Order: sequence, then structure tokens, then C-alpha cells
Amino acid sequence: MDPRMDVGVTVNSDHMYLKASLETSRLLSAIEVISIIDLTHNCEMTWYTGHLLSQTLFVSTYIHHLNDLVNHPQSLVRKVLRSYLIGTVKCCGIVWDEIIKGNLFENEDVNIDNHLFDFYSEIGVEEALDELEDGLNSLQLSNWEGENCREGLIQRLRFRFEFLCGLELLSNNLSIPNIKAHFSNASEAIGSLLRLSGTQTTMSFSDQPENVKIAFDLKFARTISSNAPPRPISFLSCFSDLILMSVRVIEDLMLAFDVVLCSSVPQWIIYFNNLSRMSPTPLPFVRSFVVSIFQSNGIIALNPRQTLLWLGKRCISDYTNDRVKVDSDSAPSRFIISRLAGLISNHFFALAANRPRGRRILSKSIKEWCCLYDTTFLQKLDLSPEKVLTLQAIFYYFSVESSLHYILMGFDLELYERDDDRYNMWLVVQRLSERANTLLEFLSPENHLIEKRMYKVVADLAGASAQILKRSVVREGEGGRFENNQMIFERRLKQIKYGQSILHEAGILSKLQKEGVSIDPDELEFVRFLKSSEVDGRLQLKKVEQCRRELRSLDLEWSGERLIDRQNRRVSPSF
Repeated sequence: MDPRMDVGVTVNSDHMYLKASLETSRLLSAIEVISIIDLTHNCEMTWYTGHLLSQTLFVSTYIHHLNDLVNHPQSLVRKVLRSYLIGTVKCCGIVWDEIIKGNLFENEDVNIDNHLFDFYSEIGVEEALDELEDGLNSLQLSNWEGENCREGLIQRLRFRFEFLCGLELLSNNLSIPNIKAHFSNASEAIGSLLRLSGTQTTMSFSDQPENVKIAFDLKFARTISSNAPPRPISFLSCFSDLILMSVRVIEDLMLAFDVVLCSSVPQWIIYFNNLSRMSPTPLPFVRSFVVSIFQSNGIIALNPRQTLLWLGKRCISDYTNDRVKVDSDSAPSRFIISRLAGLISNHFFALAANRPRGRRILSKSIKEWCCLYDTTFLQKLDLSPEKVLTLQAIFYYFSVESSLHYILMGFDLELYERDDDRYNMWLVVQRLSERANTLLEFLSPENHLIEKRMYKVVADLAGASAQILKRSVVREGEGGRFENNQMIFERRLKQIKYGQSILHEAGILSKLQKEGVSIDPDELEFVRFLKSSEVDGRLQLKKVEQCRRELRSLDLEWSGERLIDRQNRRVSPSF
């Protein structure tokens, strides 16, 4: 449907939203307040997943009339419901401020249209927290319909208070222990609701009492202009699903701040691989927080002493076990280090992005790694030839690492349609993993990096996947034949021109062989770029004869996923 099809469609003059201001003075029971709170919370969580504000949070009518509730005759509405809704709006405001930083991509991850809603900017976060505390105090000091209702409201306000505190600290990049303490308390409060009988909302909207139905305008999106298709809010099927969804958001946010606990490039490699392989994928705004925390205004992981230049130098030091250090302040050295740091940051950003976007970023970054490699021949560095070779090996390793992620993301996106395509790509994954392990062994044989073990496992799994796939096709195939000569399909892959990269046997290959590193010369012949044509919205390699060379070219242009399982930190490529 065209997104603009329903723009300007009129609604009846007695539409609920048009007379909502008259309805905010209604008296509500404790159960009705609980239902309004839970359904609004459902709207908030749904917005976090990437839906429109106009089709989620804004359908809660009371959100638009919080100022009218100041004089509500009922303390339950004036102090409890209003304070909770203010806390919800401020949480959404913090998330929206993070979203518009540009770490996410509109219409891919989120839609940033807030329809000029200012999230009650005149009310500060501290004032919202004060109102939540006031609401908690009023609940503890007053008599209500039942103990369970009162306890249910207390835990809901406690959750909102702790969640807002955690988000505020996270957005200002403050105190790790305090952030985790607030989020842990929020998780405990929301989880305790499952143990309280009589306060678990029936999430079916059609089963709600009239006072609850009137508090939500499911057609609100039709009252404003929109650049997105209609996608009405869908409430969760049961209360426990809402709790689980909330706990998931909290756990993702707690994981986001773990990025500051890393102190070396290999640790960040593992962290971002872990992040990209989480299932389900972390919510868009959580991934944005990760990127902001890792690198903001040239500062790495919130440490003012860790700049981008520090990141580049630390990368070289980490992968050579401190054998190679670039301490010179000469212009060529600073250029090499700054470009290295920028490309590493870009690599992490690709792993934090959604799959299609991350794959496109990595496909472009391969060219940059090749250019950086070539720069070591053009710039006169204050390093011995042996150290220059080590520097080149680092650049080559990251090109292989990026290529590996690129191909694995293709599996995630189901881009390899034919059995032969998947067979070819598993063989490429196997060979690239072996090469990455070889390069790491060359860079620091005495350093037992976790990546070495990881690549060995990935290579074994990829090889096994290829053989299992081949056998299954042979069993089901025509005449028992399985030929590795089919075209490889690459969707959305833009044509990449490498220029005159000298990353062949004349460069690092011959030098590494002199150092005793075994690499097949034939595997390092790269085509200049993918000779492809666009067919039916996807790029298709032209000649079957070029298949093997195209696969080798992917040595330097792919990106990946399914590398590390979050819980047990094992390699887990998708089969």
C-alpha cells in the first residue's frame, strides 16, 4: 500500500480523539488504572521495536493530556497514573534523542517522525522522578481496594522509576555500577508482577472495560499526516509476554554498557561478534547506544585517554603482542594509524547495524582496507621492513575478517538460493577461516588469542556443512552428480572497484612465504572487481568460468554473522 493512501482521510466528528479532553476527568478504579498502565507499557515496548510513534505510544489518549490530569479529582489518577505516564514519556524521549544521533537508519531500523511531539520538554527527568516518588509515597500511605492492587501499582511505579534512572544515566554515559543496579531493580520489579494474583492485565483490548477502551485511540494515526503505511498497534496476547519483552529490553541495555569493560581490540572484536550474533537481535535503539558508548566525539569507551589514535596504536600492539609499536608522530605514521582506527570503528559499526546495512558497509570497507594496505608501499614509515610486513599482515587480516562476516551475513539473509551456491560459499568460509588463523599465528604465535580457536572451529564447521550439503544433494540429485560450477548470486551488492591494489603474490604473499607462512599462491589472485549485471533486482556473476576467481575475490569483500553464541560464547555459524 502506498504510505500516503490514507493521508487526509477524514474521521467522524464524534471521533474519540476529538473529545478526549472531556474524557480525562473520568473516575477510574485501581484495576482500570493498572490496565491503562499495562496497555500503555505495551505501546512503549512496541515502539522500541521500530514501529511508528503515531501507531504505538500516541494511541494512549492520556499521553496527550497529562497537563489536564494535574487537577483530576482522584488522587489515584492525579498522582499514580499521571506520574507513570510522565515517566513513560521521558523514557521515550531519551530513546528518541539517541535514535536521532544517526547511528540507525530511517525506514530500515526505525522511523524518526515524532509529529512535532516534544515529549513534554518542559518537564525535566528529575521532576518526573520526583513525581514517581510522590506517587509511590501516596500508594504506601493510602488505603486501596485490595492489597494486591496496591502492591501491583507500587511495583509498576518502581519499575518505571528504576528504568528511567537507568536510561538517564546511560544516555549521559555515567557510572556503570549505578546503571546496572537501576536496571537490575527494574527487572526485579517488573518480574515480581507475575507472582501477584489479581493484578495481571487481560491484554485483549476487546475485553477491556469502557473506561480503559476510551483511554486508547487506535485510529489516532488517521488524524495526522503520515509518510508510513497503516500499521495499527497489536497488543500482546498475554501479560507474561509483556513482562518477558520488558525483561529482554533491560537485559539488552545492560549488555550495551559492557562495551566499556573491554580494553583491547580483540576483546571488542569478540564483543561485537557476540552482539551481532545474539538471537533475537538487540533492539535498534540498544544497538545505537552501543555505538554511541564505544565511540563518541573521538573518545573510545568513555575514557578520555582512549582516543582514535590510541585505538589504532592499541590494535597494532594487541595483534603483535607488543612487538610492534608505532610511536612516531610523522605525518605518514599518523595517517596510517588514524585510518586504521577509523576502519576498525567502521567494522564494529557494521557488526552493530542491521544485517543488510552491515553487509553493505563491510562490502565498501574492503576497498578501504586494500587502499590502506597499498599506502604502506607509498608512504615512508619509520619502521623496519619486518615491522612494515607485520603492519601489512594486520591490514590483510582485517580484510579477511570483514570478508568472512560479509559471506556469513549472506547466509543470514538467505542470499544463496541454490545448493551449489551454498556449497561454494561454505568452502570460501572454510578457506577464509583457515587463512585468518594463519595470519594470527604469523602476527603473534605466542599470543593465545580466542580468535585463533574460533577460526579453527568455524573452518571445521564450514567444511562439515559443505560436505553434508554435497552428500544430501548427491543422494537427491540427478544421476548423483554435484558440480561446483553454478553462478553465485549476490543481492544488493554494488559494483566495487579496487583500483590498482597490489595485494597479490607480488606483495604480502611472497613476503609471508619467505617468513615461512604457507599460503597457496593461486588463492591470492583477486579480480579487480565483481563483473556483474543487475537482473531482477539482484547482481549475478556473468561467467561460470569466473566462479572460482570470483570466490577468491570475495576473500576481500564479505562480512559475517552467527560467529559467537551469547551465552556460552561458542562459534555458531548458521547452517
